[in-house]
Amino acid sequence: ELGRLTTLVDFRVQQTGLYGTVPSEFVSMSQLKLFIISGTAITGNLDPMFCSGNSNFPKLSKMESDCEANSKTGFPPLITCSCCTSCCVETADGSNCEKQEPQPAYCNNACVA
Repeated sequence: ELGRLTTLVDFRVQQTGLYGTVPSEFVSMSQLKLFIISGTAITGNLDPMFCSGNSNFPKLSKMESDCEANSKTGFPPLITCSCCTSCCVETADGSNCEKQEPQPAYCNNACVA
């Protein structure tokens, strides 16, 4: 169970066959410095957990996810993440990640994962 990993510092899930929605248990990983989830079929919204003003991740310095739309297929991003430092999209030759300027999430207490 992810919720028990409260002292985890680096979380990397890349190029796997994992699928489903973003687990809400990420919230308890308050010691994270690095968070990467790319090249998967995981979908959802990271903003409520990581990008809101109430974020519980003061040490987080790098955050990367599949938050880039696929311009070749027209598919929307798999993950919503306005504060990610890099957004990735799956391509035929692997995952391609572009650096982005993190944006604060403006949810007005209505963000939902």
